[in-house]
Amino acid sequence: MRLACLLLLASPLLADDAPLRNGEPRSPAEERKTFQLANGYRIDLVAAEPEVIDPVAMCFDQTGAIFVCEMIGYPNGGVATGVEKRGRIRKLTDADGDGRFETAIIFADELRFPTGLCCWRDGLIVANAPDIVFLRDTDGDGKADVQDVLYSGFDLRNIQQLPNSLQFYRDGYIHAMVGLGGGTITCPKKPVMPPLVLRGRAIRFDPDTPGRIEPTSGGGQYGLTHDGEGHWFTNTNAQHLRQIVIADEYLRRNPHFAASAVTVDIAEHGPAAKIYRISPFEAWRLERTTRRKGDPATSRRLPAAELVPGGYFTSACSPLYYRGSQFDERTVFVCDPANNLIHREKLHDTAGPVFLAKRIDSEREFLASTDNWFRPVFTCQGPDDALYVLDFYREAIETPLSLPDDMKKRMNLESRQRGRIWRIARSDNPPHKYDINGTANVWLRDTSLRLAHERGTQRKLTAGELLAALRKREDPELLKQSEKFLAQGDRDLTAEVRKRLDSASPRIRFQAILSLGADPNFALTAADLPWLKRDMGDAWFATAVLTCLRTISPATLKLLVNEPGMPAPFLRQVGQVYAAANHHDLGSAPLDLMNAAANHASAAAALDGLAAGLRSTGGSLDTWWESHPDAKAQAAALFKTARKTALDEAQPPNRRVHAL
Repeated sequence: MRLACLLLLASPLLADDAPLRNGEPRSPAEERKTFQLANGYRIDLVAAEPEVIDPVAMCFDQTGAIFVCEMIGYPNGGVATGVEKRGRIRKLTDADGDGRFETAIIFADELRFPTGLCCWRDGLIVANAPDIVFLRDTDGDGKADVQDVLYSGFDLRNIQQLPNSLQFYRDGYIHAMVGLGGGTITCPKKPVMPPLVLRGRAIRFDPDTPGRIEPTSGGGQYGLTHDGEGHWFTNTNAQHLRQIVIADEYLRRNPHFAASAVTVDIAEHGPAAKIYRISPFEAWRLERTTRRKGDPATSRRLPAAELVPGGYFTSACSPLYYRGSQFDERTVFVCDPANNLIHREKLHDTAGPVFLAKRIDSEREFLASTDNWFRPVFTCQGPDDALYVLDFYREAIETPLSLPDDMKKRMNLESRQRGRIWRIARSDNPPHKYDINGTANVWLRDTSLRLAHERGTQRKLTAGELLAALRKREDPELLKQSEKFLAQGDRDLTAEVRKRLDSASPRIRFQAILSLGADPNFALTAADLPWLKRDMGDAWFATAVLTCLRTISPATLKLLVNEPGMPAPFLRQVGQVYAAANHHDLGSAPLDLMNAAANHASAAAALDGLAAGLRSTGGSLDTWWESHPDAKAQAAALFKTARKTALDEAQPPNRRVHAL
């Protein structure tokens, strides 16, 4: 009896000390059998350990070789600080053309935490926080012997918030997402560059010009993709698909206006959305969930998706807008390694500049696995238009920052020296050696554009060619290309853009107003009001207009507030910008707004905005009235008339409400 009691007392202690395992690793062939893939597609192995270990990012060079970031030091306690030299860049080639990249060499080693890379000139640009470096092989032995630090200072406090998703874009810059922590960025090759302070913003930089770096709109975590027409998308762990609606370059041009948001969730099912996991819940997830739900303070603090062991987006990463021929147009893929799956959505137009993303697969996922070790963390489009998937293949991928200390001791969070690359394409498109000189697909066009830029042989459209192109088709990217000419005050181009706006789509009108604002002397006219009012009820469009109005003249103010139908929220912002830009001399604006409010109730919002803008600059609307006695008397007369109307029961109700 005593022995039985001792065993009962000891069993909880043994359970608390027991390892929290996720089963045993499978071979690539065994893992492949666990996949549930959408009908009509096939998945094939491209590479596996020992040729690739812990892969988190990849790119193809112009010869079709694959370069892979190996983040072997993850998770490092959840931070990116300390000494770490296990990071590597691996180069993989397919010598016999069978679709399997069987030849692997280490291009660069002794890196910290490489999280993103792209080809540039004769080497690679790599995110290796706290630095972005340029690696190249100068002696032809296949290994980088030069490492130039281009920029430094990226935040290291969260290993899941490091710079990533490096890619060359047609504007001539390398774009990258930066985690919400950002950093204070310096340029070793140009010490006189003022430090760039990033908080929640991303970056773009010219790799050939030291110090030519600028913030871009962020709001993401690990992932950045575009549709080729100037629309960019990102995500966070819970917000699986976000559209970057307003670029930071537009916001910066109006110092008197601060946008409330630049990025928005576009999935119709919202953030932390339900996903269809088919893998069993890991023992540690079940135990952590039980603890969280049992602690009232924790359960109140955490969102609902964190109070269940899985089945909701909690590790969304690496969105990819697919632009090839193997999948439907406007398809976007998103990984969720915590749930062992890849999700896909399709973008649909709306009445404004923001897309709506809808799930493609009903009550299932595009790709899911019953193997808890399957960790899809990165996707990209290959030269053959297939979808390439990096499989981190680890027992656990969770950040230690979200795990209790005693649980971490019972889990193996470190590298298991495994990793896979998978290729997904239509079932009738088996692995083959792609012809990089063949079909002019998106990858080839993008690569050719980069090579032309490197060689200085790229040719930009002239103003005349842009005019001709704009007449032929709707393309937001064409409008962005025209900004240089619009900034220089090209009258023909400006007239052509404005001429098309009344019949253009909302997305074109949105980009057009942003691009027209490239001219520092841009001003709205009465001729703009008809097409302007069509979209002004959309908050994003109103924001775009305000980025163009660096200063608001009295004439523009009158034009806007006297126009019936202008939304009150927009007019309130107009009043704020006017006050911030003209607080030293308001002119007749307060009285003009008062007179406008007598005719249009929404104009009163502009007066309210004017007062708010003055307060933000230390001014006072009361002071203006006291210093303009004639205007004060006119205002008093307006109030008297309004009072009389409001009390007159014979007046229509809407007029009495307006008077009030």
